[in-house]
Amino acid sequence: MWNIIKDKILKGVTMYIPSTLPFALWKTDKWKRPIDREIRNMIKNKSLLWRRYIRSKDPSTFMQYTKLRNNVRNNTRSVEKRHKNEITKASKENPKHFWRYVKQKL
Repeated sequence: MWNIIKDKILKGVTMYIPSTLPFALWKTDKWKRPIDREIRNMIKNKSLLWRRYIRSKDPSTFMQYTKLRNNVRNNTRSVEKRHKNEITKASKENPKHFWRYVKQKL
């Protein structure tokens, strides 16, 4: 009796519940190039401060976190801006690099 019910449940599960892919298959890296050691350390400290804030709910920890979060974001934006400027400056000498960047953005 139990085996019949179990088989019907498993059959229904495989038929009506969609299977998902493992997390690592669809996860992509956001950074296409290496990050400076300084920025990586800032990101680690940022996540550490966030965990500390979540545990304690201390407003001063949150302020530290927000300052570091903004600093990390400004630094990553400046790195991205520098990279774009390098591509535009070298576009005359190296058009293949420019078009690779354009194709990547599409």
